[in-house]
Amino acid sequence: MNTIATHGIGPHIYANLGYDPVKDFSPVILVAKLPLIMAISAEVPAKTVADVIALAKAKPGELTFSSSGSGGAPHLGGEMFKKQTGTEVQHIPYRGSGPAVIDLIAGRITMMFDATPSLLPYIISGQLRPIAAASPQRHRLLPDVPSFAEVGYPGIDIALWYGVVVPGGTPVPIVQRLNAELVKILDMPDVRKNLGDQGADLQGGSPEDFGAFMRDESARWSAVVKQAGIKPD
Repeated sequence: MNTIATHGIGPHIYANLGYDPVKDFSPVILVAKLPLIMAISAEVPAKTVADVIALAKAKPGELTFSSSGSGGAPHLGGEMFKKQTGTEVQHIPYRGSGPAVIDLIAGRITMMFDATPSLLPYIISGQLRPIAAASPQRHRLLPDVPSFAEVGYPGIDIALWYGVVVPGGTPVPIVQRLNAELVKILDMPDVRKNLGDQGADLQGGSPEDFGAFMRDESARWSAVVKQAGIKPD
């Protein structure tokens, strides 16, 4: 399986990957996307995107956002927010989502972008407040939370994604057979329920569709990484 980290963001941050993200792989299928959610500590006096922006502009450089590590999707989500809203928010990287979420709940961090598996239990318990979904539409597990597009920021659009690839040069009939079988698997009710309950939007499509998607993602994140000046730790 490959991800936004291996074939979207990472190739534009790390000079010595040890692999060529295009030549060394043949796409098979895009499995799922998990749109990111921006959540804030329940202690922060803000309830909307506009509130958070106003707070950030009133205290430039004082607000913080955590991530699971420099260069990951949660980090890039925060950078997109800063760029699109014209705010200055300090990035605090952690070693994984777990400790990042813990400090967010404790109020040591202002906000975080992450997927529902990390955030949803704490949103349900009231320890975190969801502000917006970083997607064109609302997240189906959080139907009362607006998307950034709804409130005027369509450029804040980021999701974790997962796909299946094989070694570059794999014969086309094998790629097509794998794709056909995986399409069937993704349509199984138990698979759809299991992944759906975790907040995943199942995808599917052809190998060509996935190849085009990866090219688009690579180009998009190349621009964001350059604008933000992100470097490896």
